[in-house]
Amino acid sequence: MAEPDMIADIVGRPYAHDYVKPDVFVNVFKPLIGSHNLLVSEGHEHKRARQMLNAAFHFVNLRSMVSIMTNETAKAIDRYFSISQSKYIDLHMEMSNLTLSIIMSSAFDSDGHSFTDEEIKDQPLTFVLAGHETTSNLMAWVMYVLMTNESVFRACREEVDKMLPSGTDPTYELACNLVVREAILQETLCLYSPAPLFVRKCIREHIIRKEGQRQLHIPAGTTIVINSHALHRRVDYWSRPLEFDYTRWMRDPITDLKPKLSHRFCYLPFAAGPRNGIGQHFAMLEAKVMLAMLVERCDFIFEPGQKIVPEFIITMRPKYGLRARVSKRL
Repeated sequence: MAEPDMIADIVGRPYAHDYVKPDVFVNVFKPLIGSHNLLVSEGHEHKRARQMLNAAFHFVNLRSMVSIMTNETAKAIDRYFSISQSKYIDLHMEMSNLTLSIIMSSAFDSDGHSFTDEEIKDQPLTFVLAGHETTSNLMAWVMYVLMTNESVFRACREEVDKMLPSGTDPTYELACNLVVREAILQETLCLYSPAPLFVRKCIREHIIRKEGQRQLHIPAGTTIVINSHALHRRVDYWSRPLEFDYTRWMRDPITDLKPKLSHRFCYLPFAAGPRNGIGQHFAMLEAKVMLAMLVERCDFIFEPGQKIVPEFIITMRPKYGLRARVSKRL
């Protein structure tokens, strides 16, 4: 399904709780991640876990994590300089290692309510997927875009140079104010969504009513596959959808407001509804900090002849990696 009106009826209120993760997903992952994990729990248990974990990703906590992000990124950059002077490295693997080190170094607090021992045991993968997997793939794709599109790289670097004094670390406020870099990340998410597909199972008979069209009857037990990859390529919602155009996301220079989407549900890089990506704000802040420091301090050379093929395994990643040479900026 890639129809925004229908998607809105499925993931939006009041019908969102009539759709759950499908049995095949739960049966595969529950033995691996536990029955209390946010990824597989439902109903009251899911709501409670979601509320508690939301505290970890609240903007107040995110602000305090910027120093961790800058410290880990600075160490990673120094490492790239030491190992990549004369050889190409896999930037996808390096971004994965960096984002994992950031998430493992971050301390999360709840809102005062405690998890049981079993629940605590079951939640680490949620943090890894929420704060690591999404960002590492996003960073791999944005580095691919920057290395293969000189004008986009130049626009990103010019903004960072203007806003960030050489050799200094970005602050939370600065990370939120680099609007060109923000637009580049948003466009990357549009073309290379971390969650190109997400699946729901209807547990209560539902009639989707799209204005001006016939009703769609969805019996209980029906599996719905929502295809955000196709959704982001619809010409009736996006101009030149296959062209990388970060300017479509640029804020109004007077009001500082983001552009209004043609439909609330035409852009779903982190899914939507009560089960949307819980770590999306963490992931975006992490990516903003990493990208600012990488672009300000490093030069990159894309290895010629490599195949860049998207592969979907839970999230979308470059199948054969992303090889590049990283050197200290001249």
